[in-house]
Amino acid sequence: MFQTLKVTAVCSLLALAAFATGCATTAKTENATPVTEKISKFNKIDVRVKTGIDEAKQSINTIETQVANKMEPRFKSVRLVEGEKEEGTLALNLDVVAYKKVSAVGRFFLGSLLGPDHITVKATLVDLGSNKVIGSFTGTGDATLGGIVVGDAGIHQASAELGKEISKYLASQN
Repeated sequence: MFQTLKVTAVCSLLALAAFATGCATTAKTENATPVTEKISKFNKIDVRVKTGIDEAKQSINTIETQVANKMEPRFKSVRLVEGEKEEGTLALNLDVVAYKKVSAVGRFFLGSLLGPDHITVKATLVDLGSNKVIGSFTGTGDATLGGIVVGDAGIHQASAELGKEISKYLASQN
């Protein structure tokens, strides 16, 4: 009887730990080429995200949405499609170069030992009036979420934080 109670208690604690495992989300940007012109001189921005990684398509939507929402107050127009080349338009070209999504089953059984969900983009800023590159940077987003019902929450959160960090970077270039 005591042995059964002991096993039940251990299993209950493990189940509770599965729900309560920690989560951490980080995002950062790093300059590759300093921005040579003030972002405030542009009144329109085209946000263009691309990838050759099929799994990353949903993350692209998350990043585009975050950047567009944060940039709307700063620009007269925010477009998520490639617009015509015109004076006063900045193109933010984002290329997803690394992507890792940990499965919910893997996260449940091995937790943070599997490492974070991860996304990395290389960004190029282009003045569409002159077709000149005015700067570039790299952005990364990481998220480690625990629990039983995680699904795509980790990579979604990493992508959302990356979108916010890209917006902060652009805002700091005025």
